[in-house]
Amino acid sequence: MDVRAFIFEILGFRVIVQPFFFVLPGIFALYMLQDGRSVVFLAAMVAVFFVSILVHELGHALAARTLKVQVGDIVIHGLGGYVTHGHTTPARQLIISLLGPGAGFALAGVSLVAANVVPPEGQLGEVLMWCFGLNLFWSALNLFPILPLDGGNALRSLLGIFTTTRTAMLVSGGIGSVLGALLAIGGVLTSEIFLMYIGGMGAYTSYRSLSAARAAPAG
Repeated sequence: MDVRAFIFEILGFRVIVQPFFFVLPGIFALYMLQDGRSVVFLAAMVAVFFVSILVHELGHALAARTLKVQVGDIVIHGLGGYVTHGHTTPARQLIISLLGPGAGFALAGVSLVAANVVPPEGQLGEVLMWCFGLNLFWSALNLFPILPLDGGNALRSLLGIFTTTRTAMLVSGGIGSVLGALLAIGGVLTSEIFLMYIGGMGAYTSYRSLSAARAAPAG
């Protein structure tokens, strides 16, 4: 663990914020600064990024704790975060995987309602709409059945309920490899670097899972 990481506790969970987290929102803030945005607005947007990731990971952590699964740290890094927790059954893992995006959708809904309540003048409403859009997009993207996204883990867990672990890894790894490659190609065609990265990372991670399942003994 990086000794420069910022550490705090919330709801009984230890949260480790790695310094690299600030790179992506920092780049985003610089772009918006060029558009004449105020420093206060940029700070609010960095806070939106942080809170959105934290709520997402708390969804996983609270689900695991509710299901009596041992929960470790919540780690927030440059491109999202993750929760360390103990091994559990496929059914419980399915719930844990889905509750992260579920928490994000809930935050999106709260942000949308709040944006329609606050006065239309000022920047608070715009910040809330950014929070709505960010959480809606990220939660939906996370449900793609591509590893290491939550949708990929959920698919593997769902298959694991009805079949062997090896078969679940083979099927989910194969589906994730194809969809990840297609997403990366879509990113290339649309010049969307973020989609290229997510698709490429997803295709690579899913293919590694597929390869590991092929190398494992059957049965």
